[in-house]
Amino acid sequence: MLREVVACVEDDQIHLLLHWQGGDHTRLMVRKNRRGQTRWSVEPETVELIRACARLMPDKAIAGMLNRTGQRTGRSNGWTPSRVRGFRNTHGITVYRDSEWAERGEVTLPEAARTLNLSPLTVLRQIRAGVISATQYRAGAPWVIKRRDLEDPHMIERVRTCCKSPSSSNPNQKTFVFQ
Repeated sequence: MLREVVACVEDDQIHLLLHWQGGDHTRLMVRKNRRGQTRWSVEPETVELIRACARLMPDKAIAGMLNRTGQRTGRSNGWTPSRVRGFRNTHGITVYRDSEWAERGEVTLPEAARTLNLSPLTVLRQIRAGVISATQYRAGAPWVIKRRDLEDPHMIERVRTCCKSPSSSNPNQKTFVFQ
């Protein structure tokens, strides 16, 4: 049976001393919620992720990306477009506009592939090789490529000449001989 509880508040923690019937004592340390935060709050990095992705893709795509990367809502639910929309409205994050990429002079990976007349996988390989400069907020988010980089003649020449090595051959692989 518990006889007494003594609580001391220090910064972001509460120190509890529990006095039990019979003379035993138990010390506990509990973290306080910060102002405006409840147990249903999402992680701060999720707020920044949604803020960054809201400039890059619509709510439906953000919800899919958050679910693929294992992010959960404050109540441990999966994300839906309406939950992303509500989250954006609550946190004052502006909605995605289709023309925003063009206004900033940015293109997506598939658009860059069409511009360079290459496959998207080839463009991705060249991004990873450092031939094409691009940014990605985090894994699962779209790649952002500056349009002016795609118009640079030196970069276009590097793209055309780089990574042209033939695929390696396997000496144990059998070949078919067709007549």
